[in-house]
Amino acid sequence: MEAASLGKPCIVSKSGALTDVLNEKNSIFIELGKDFEKKLAKAIFSVFTDSKLRDSMSKESLILSQKFNDEKDYFKNFCNLANGIIKEN
Repeated sequence: MEAASLGKPCIVSKSGALTDVLNEKNSIFIELGKDFEKKLAKAIFSVFTDSKLRDSMSKESLILSQKFNDEKDYFKNFCNLANGIIKEN
């Protein structure tokens, strides 16, 4: 989330809470397991070398982070996210 708030593309594993907050527009999700390191290297390389992808993901990160930057709405958004996770499980 910190990277997104700075307008950075995110590369994350498909585990934990980040999969519930980030999306395919600003992030590359990598499955844990076999060849994780190769997939991670490929994702890093693609973001590093593809300026259109990097710029698009950066823009989407800033848009997403605005949902969490307003202190007044932060708690409400956090509670909505937590309630959504609880309902899914």
